[in-house]
Amino acid sequence: MYCELLLRSANSLLKRGLETTTQNCVEKPSRPRGRINFPQSIRCRVRGDRSLVCEYDVTSRDTYLNAILKTALCSLENCEIEQNRKRGLRRTISRFFEVGALDPKKIEWPDQYPRSLEWYRIPIELSRLVLMHRIQSDGGSSVMAGLVDSLTMPRLFERFVFEYYRREHREWAVSAPYIKWDIDDESTDYLPIMKTDITLQRARRSLIVDTKYYENAMQEHFGSVSQRSTNLYQIYTYVKNYRAFRPAHEKVSGLLLYAKTDESTLPDQFYSISGNEIGVRTVDLSACFDDIRKELDEIPKRYLS
Repeated sequence: MYCELLLRSANSLLKRGLETTTQNCVEKPSRPRGRINFPQSIRCRVRGDRSLVCEYDVTSRDTYLNAILKTALCSLENCEIEQNRKRGLRRTISRFFEVGALDPKKIEWPDQYPRSLEWYRIPIELSRLVLMHRIQSDGGSSVMAGLVDSLTMPRLFERFVFEYYRREHREWAVSAPYIKWDIDDESTDYLPIMKTDITLQRARRSLIVDTKYYENAMQEHFGSVSQRSTNLYQIYTYVKNYRAFRPAHEKVSGLLLYAKTDESTLPDQFYSISGNEIGVRTVDLSACFDDIRKELDEIPKRYLS
């Protein structure tokens, strides 16, 4: 998943155009180029060198952000990934031929990005995950660390699902809108903000997907296993308030999408609550990407077809 996300982000940057920098070059070309540096040229003449010293600007892609991205891509070459994806990885790396690599241990990670480089945020954060969570195995091959920060992985899972639907299924409108509260008066003081993770729309149907990444997808109370109540309340609230502002003929459904765990009981249910469909599903992120693709493709077919 790391490799797929980083490849997609890097290729998106390449299509948009990598960040460039301008470097001042001073040399003695065989023919005049750019601006002639007269003081240095005169000094050369005094020493018997009849060459002209010229100054000109050179545009280069060898910037610090591009170097971070190339370093992360190169680090994945030794990982155990599928051959077709490894070939794609090598093709992408070859397009960074102008860019140098860095020492992963000495990288200074940016905290802020200027507006002109805001689209670098996701690929650089993915690069941070790749480089900071790699370990050396006893055999010397590079493998991904199994433990990722509890705040980072849920966000990564959410972005993965969002970007998958946005890029692979253009027949659906994919967004992550804010939802208004269906209130009877104008007062919204202290009401929490409702923002969906992923909303899929097609024809007269909408599906609100809320991704969840937990060590345990189900909750247990005195030996009884059940759905996480707070998550069900949340998705139900999203659906009911979103439905209030949609056309009367539109069907609005909700889905809690969990990353699959090794629990014996996993959420895979479908409920009809007050006329609204609420589903609970899991996706196995440890499977090969073709299996993940199949699982994700089946979800909208169930609710948007």
